[in-house]
Amino acid sequence: MRPSDHKWAEVVNVFYNCRVDGRDATFGVSGAQGTGHFRRETGRLDANDVTRVLAHFAEPPRQEAVQKALATDHMVAIEGPHRTGKRSGAIVALHRKAPDDIFVLSPVSTLKELAKHDYERGKGYLVDHVGIPAAEPEQTWGAVRDVVREAGAFLVVTLQKPADVDVVLCVHWERPPLEDVLHAHLPGDESLHHAFPADYDMTAVAKAAARIRAGTSVDEVLAGLSAKTSFEDGHIPELVTLVFSPGVELDEFDRRLAALKARMPGTAPESDLITVDENGVRQFKDPGDQTRVLAELNERLPKAGWDSIRAWLHEIVRENDLPVASGLAKLAEIDLVDVERSFLQPWSAGDIGWRGQTTATLVLWTMCLQESSLPIALRIVKGWAQQGTATQRQTAAVALSGEIGVRFPAEAVDEIWRLLQRSSPSDEGVYTAAVARLFATLAQEGDDSGLVLELLGHRLNAEKPASQQVLRSVLDVLSVRHGLADDLAVGTFLDREPERAELVGTLWDAALREPGRQREALDALLAGFERFTPEQAREIREVLAKRQAHTWHPPPETFTEEEEDPEPYPVVERRPLRPARKRLLRKSRTDEVSKPQAHEVLVYEVDGSFVLEASKSATSVAVVDMTRDKPVVVSFLIRSRERTPFAVRVTFACTVTDPVRVVADDARTFMHNRLTSHRRVFQLGTGRAVSEVDVVRRDVTAQIRAFLHVRPMSMTGLTIRLADVDVLAYQVRDEDVS
Repeated sequence: MRPSDHKWAEVVNVFYNCRVDGRDATFGVSGAQGTGHFRRETGRLDANDVTRVLAHFAEPPRQEAVQKALATDHMVAIEGPHRTGKRSGAIVALHRKAPDDIFVLSPVSTLKELAKHDYERGKGYLVDHVGIPAAEPEQTWGAVRDVVREAGAFLVVTLQKPADVDVVLCVHWERPPLEDVLHAHLPGDESLHHAFPADYDMTAVAKAAARIRAGTSVDEVLAGLSAKTSFEDGHIPELVTLVFSPGVELDEFDRRLAALKARMPGTAPESDLITVDENGVRQFKDPGDQTRVLAELNERLPKAGWDSIRAWLHEIVRENDLPVASGLAKLAEIDLVDVERSFLQPWSAGDIGWRGQTTATLVLWTMCLQESSLPIALRIVKGWAQQGTATQRQTAAVALSGEIGVRFPAEAVDEIWRLLQRSSPSDEGVYTAAVARLFATLAQEGDDSGLVLELLGHRLNAEKPASQQVLRSVLDVLSVRHGLADDLAVGTFLDREPERAELVGTLWDAALREPGRQREALDALLAGFERFTPEQAREIREVLAKRQAHTWHPPPETFTEEEEDPEPYPVVERRPLRPARKRLLRKSRTDEVSKPQAHEVLVYEVDGSFVLEASKSATSVAVVDMTRDKPVVVSFLIRSRERTPFAVRVTFACTVTDPVRVVADDARTFMHNRLTSHRRVFQLGTGRAVSEVDVVRRDVTAQIRAFLHVRPMSMTGLTIRLADVDVLAYQVRDEDVS
């Protein structure tokens, strides 16, 4: 399904105004994810992030090997499972070589892309990688190392599996001793030393220590670490429903539960893991039970049980179903392969329509709230964009314009633009809308909305004349709104970056020059002036005045037409009738208008309808031209590359077949509007001198004939046939100059 702007905005608003906190699966905007919070995952590593790593860093056994490899080869790979401290070790190693400049590259970068990257001397680079293919040739690794070393930069790549190469050292990562980690987080406090297993999760240790530092009692933290989830088989339908429907209203929850019980009977009373608030809304007493229940179900349920759950989810999922998305994001931490195969792939491909596309998108956005699943979400959406079906590419555009775009803004801008360049005319609007929606999301939620405007500014400078894709994207970006307040995104951008008014003005200048789109551009500009501060409005006016002082021409429809006051058609005369009076001697009502000629008929208006018979109650009369193949000329102007424009004269042969049905509208105006709605024709003269009028005539004739073949000129009660197309050099008159 091709999303409308309203539907698209609805997906974004659902996520950012009723968001699931990735830490505890409750609804509401997480405190760490507030509007406008800086949370980009690529680009320069924030100094505060480096400080947090250094503050509680415990030296791992292989840290020294990593430092030595960076010093000699300028590149090293670190291999090991998730949550063992690889990323922290990489940041510390890079900080020791490049204390002020560490850049995070895309986690889905290929080795070939890394070999082409423009590295800078003395700076550090980190790729926290999803996974490089084991068969990647040795010379490709060597090419990356040589580029980094020649640039004088430093690169660390983290991997989940070892790379079988010799040209780059691949260090097998080991956790530091638990005692050292706890001492770094809680000096002198040994209360947690026996709470974790030997293969402890470093993220879990850090979170537990942070809670104690924040004031949570040790006993409460220990209770949470040792929490177990147990339940009877009879509780499974209710618990499964709650896993995939946290926070839904009572009636909707009961509907979903009934649908699941039809597939998976459950007879036990309500589980003691569940609490019910005063509105009847069910939640887990301990938010961590959502994950623990899923893990237990993954172990206990047979294949038939999971088949029932999959079929049930396909049945009950709604548009923008954030509760279902939160459950699937949690399930993806346990069984990513099944979530991708059973839900994300078919839903993104449109198997169950827009409700599946939106919920698949929300799954990926919710995965972005967990550090470990962030690169996986990016990898999935790039797969849809680059190898997916047409519908999956559209779903990818929606996904890239939300939280994935906030986390990976540069990748999102590039990927959406590639989708736009690959698009067909029928779906081009989806991707120009994606450019605009990404801009709106970044204006609201991130600090990188300028990337979108910079791309468009670059394309305007690189393409002369600019393509329709670029110009349509510019207009969509300048018009797009965001948030529940429906605020103009470009206004939000200027609030944050007032120094970029020149760039915004440049884009508006381009939009105002686009033939056939000036009305939309002006509407957006007027909406902007209503939203802008006085200072912003003044700066935009100055930019437009400066750029248009010597180059602005009115749009084609505002040029003086070659024909002054063309005769109306098919109604050649129309006048009101006086009320009929009761008297013996009175004139016929037909005497109030000129006597019709042989090729004309009279049509009367009676009580809002049109009839051929004269009536005492008629309020007006129209004279309709019934001439067969009446020549009707429609003329308009198109620009040349000189001051003198070209005059286009299109002649139609018209015959009225039903005078009653044509009397309400002017056919000449209708035909003029239809022709001038075809923007392409206005571009055919812009690169031509007036002396090349024969070439322009040929091109315009071909373009209009093709246009009318695809969209025939049709008006009820009138046959219209194209008779001739002519193009002349328009004679600029003195009054035009004045």
